[in-house]
Amino acid sequence: MKPPYLPFMVTVAVLSTLLFFSPHSGAQLYRWVDQNGVTHFTDNPQNIPKQFESNVEQFTPPHITTYAEEKKTEGSATSPSWNDTAGEVRDSAGSIEELKESINTLKSQIKAKKDLVDYVDDRRNLAKNPLRNRIITENELELYDRYVSELPDDERELEELEETLRTMEEGGGR
Repeated sequence: MKPPYLPFMVTVAVLSTLLFFSPHSGAQLYRWVDQNGVTHFTDNPQNIPKQFESNVEQFTPPHITTYAEEKKTEGSATSPSWNDTAGEVRDSAGSIEELKESINTLKSQIKAKKDLVDYVDDRRNLAKNPLRNRIITENELELYDRYVSELPDDERELEELEETLRTMEEGGGR
């Protein structure tokens, strides 16, 4: 008599083998444009229509920076460093345009943090969610706690950057 778990074990063995020998997710991508100007992408060259094979180019997607990578490079030499007492940029790359870009980036980060805080608050709010049936993930709660603690410093930094920008613009820049 066969053990009752044998079909399960065979299934697990087959799936494990398939996963082990399957192509990795970093497969080569190909791009071509059809006669209507529509750009197409595929990871399988056999999917490319014959008439477009001469127009195919290999495509490498751009690197997308994650929040963790952004935080690692935040203190690097390429980012401007701010002198809190003088309110001036100490880095030679600190032009008015770069300062405006930093301000816009910080505003976007603050908005994203506030959006997540509002989202979690709405899900926790008994008036908006009386049955408590909206799930908040553990990751969302961790981000919520971190963002709530970071937002005052971010807003203070934004005020300082905007004040520095006003000072630089009134002084005619660098």
